[in-house]
Formats: sequence, C-alpha cells, structure tokens
Amino acid sequence: DILGGFADHEWDIVNAKDSCFVGTGTSFLFSFQSGSLVTYPWQDVNDYSQISCRRTRSLGFGGGGDQGTYGLYIHDDFTRGTSGPCDTYGNAEPLSGSACFDVLDFEVYGFVYQ
Repeated sequence: DILGGFADHEWDIVNAKDSCFVGTGTSFLFSFQSGSLVTYPWQDVNDYSQISCRRTRSLGFGGGGDQGTYGLYIHDDFTRGTSGPCDTYGNAEPLSGSACFDVLDFEVYGFVYQ
C-alpha cells in the first residue's frame, strides 16, 4: 500500500509532555486504493492536523472520533505505523489494508519559499 499525508506546517519536534498539534486546514491524507488516488481533506471539526514527539520518535496526522485513533501515525524510529478512522480528515477506515503496518519506504519532500 502507498499512503501518506501533506503537512502544511514545519514539524516541531517536542518532548512527549509538551506535544501539541500544529498545522492548518490545507493538510490532508491520501492513499492509493485499487490503483486510484483517494484523498482525505481536513474536515474543519478539530485542530489535530499534525503532531510529533522526540521521545517516541513519532509523527502523527489527525485524531478524534469515537475510536480516538490517528489517521496516520508513524513510530518506532519510522519502522512501523498505524492508521485508523479520524474526525480530522474524515477517513472512516484505515488508509492501509490493516490498522497496523510495517514501513518499507519513507519519503519526505519539502518546499522552500524564497
């Protein structure tokens, strides 16, 4: 599976006790399902766009909802991840075929404004 997210704010790596969400409504999640790109835009129901933590070496997108899961969460030194339904992006199911997955490749792209 190919899945990911667009973070519209720089990642502020903080300690777990100081963790807070950052970002705005232009962030989104995406996945490729059956050869088609599916996007999950911000739903304007909360401010849980993106979060990071130095202690756990993790990055997360989204949150909220009955199950309290992240839309996308990468952890364990970027070797494992989880995905679940979240109110922030309105994905009713995990982005991958399973709620837990191994990360085989991790790509990051950035834009520099001048």
